[in-house]
Amino acid sequence: MRPHGKTKLGFFPLPVPEAARLKNCLAFASEFSALDPCVGDGAAFTHLLHGVTAHRYGIEIDAYRAEQAKALGIETLQANTLDVRCQPEAVSVLYLNPPYDWESGESNNQRLEAVFLEHTYRWLKAGGVLLFVIPQLRLAKCARLLSEHFTDLRVFRLTEPACLPIQADRSCWQRAANDTPGLRMRSCWMECAISKCWQRRASLSLWATLLRFVTKFLPRSRLY
Repeated sequence: MRPHGKTKLGFFPLPVPEAARLKNCLAFASEFSALDPCVGDGAAFTHLLHGVTAHRYGIEIDAYRAEQAKALGIETLQANTLDVRCQPEAVSVLYLNPPYDWESGESNNQRLEAVFLEHTYRWLKAGGVLLFVIPQLRLAKCARLLSEHFTDLRVFRLTEPACLPIQADRSCWQRAANDTPGLRMRSCWMECAISKCWQRRASLSLWATLLRFVTKFLPRSRLY
């Protein structure tokens, strides 16, 4: 991680205008639970759920930002997310904007985007929605897990100037389920060419399909 990123402990929050656009594309249940495992100061998570009846939970490693999130009404645990254990299928919305960096072990280090996804995706209920904010080039490392456990792919490019240095994109997925009621994505989401193929037991050949999709369509996919 660059020195500036280390100073911020990997804190690169989603700009508030992007959170507001994302909210406009979700249809929320009357009451549900939502979790941000890297909540930061809570600003983006708060705007995402503004005006919605939801139980809001967050995890933040930095003590000062954890207090900021608590002040916004988010039940926040100050901890390293990777040290936290949570009951499987506990929340309906998982908003994940992980650190953009590598692990710092002695060997076999992985990208933290994939590590955080692997650690937290089981906390999401079947039929729930994952909102995954990562740099575009890191999506390939997460493709296998996403194709095996999620359906209804949507990928959008972030367009706020603050996002350009990290070339982030927003991926939205629904946990594979059979007619599970609850939070749904509105029809205004752009329908992807491969979304109907995204099944729980998807073939690993979807890796290549995903990469072709990102390369071909992502520059033209955005929210207004």
